[in-house]
Amino acid sequence: MKIRVNAVLAVTVLMLCGMVHAGKPVALMGFGTDVKVMKSDVTDRCRYASEVFEDDWVSSADYGKYSVLYFGEKLRGKAKGKNWLDGEARAAAERFVAEGGTVIVAG
Repeated sequence: MKIRVNAVLAVTVLMLCGMVHAGKPVALMGFGTDVKVMKSDVTDRCRYASEVFEDDWVSSADYGKYSVLYFGEKLRGKAKGKNWLDGEARAAAERFVAEGGTVIVAG
């Protein structure tokens, strides 16, 4: 149920963002199950282009390639313990938002 509620909220946000940032895909990053559900239940159903980064983050240098950055659950495996909240990655996310991008944080 929690995933469905989060998906409904995400659909609303992505609908708005899709209109504003048409032409750029959504970056879905995080724990495999979370990003797979977001892709199948949200971006695919809404026909938004999206790229899945399972257990990985997009390089902060590449944030501008996307209309929305979705940071899902915590990472596992080789990326465990890494996040986007510190240093240059956080500064890049703040610039991304200041330039009109949208960041969604879940989990």
